[in-house]
Amino acid sequence: MHYGQFLLEESRLGEAAAMAQKAAELDSSEFDVVFSAAHMLRQASLNEAAERYYGKAANLRPDHPAALMNLGAILHLNGKLKEAESNYLRALLYNCYNG
Repeated sequence: MHYGQFLLEESRLGEAAAMAQKAAELDSSEFDVVFSAAHMLRQASLNEAAERYYGKAANLRPDHPAALMNLGAILHLNGKLKEAESNYLRALLYNCYNG
């Protein structure tokens, strides 16, 4: 993951995404790794893969507002508007009741 971050900072987006995806496959139960992989995939415009990893992150922490908002955003970009709306609302409701 650290090497992926370095590649991202060097604007080597495709390579960064590949490294991050590998890290997330190796440590699929660690929220921060999966969430970072999703972010790097999105930066590399690999939106379908990013959607899968944001979904995995949201499954790992179903009440994490940032996970829900980012999942909603990528679903929105991928044209899945009803699913996006659902995740946006879950994040907002969580913030209303816990913020």
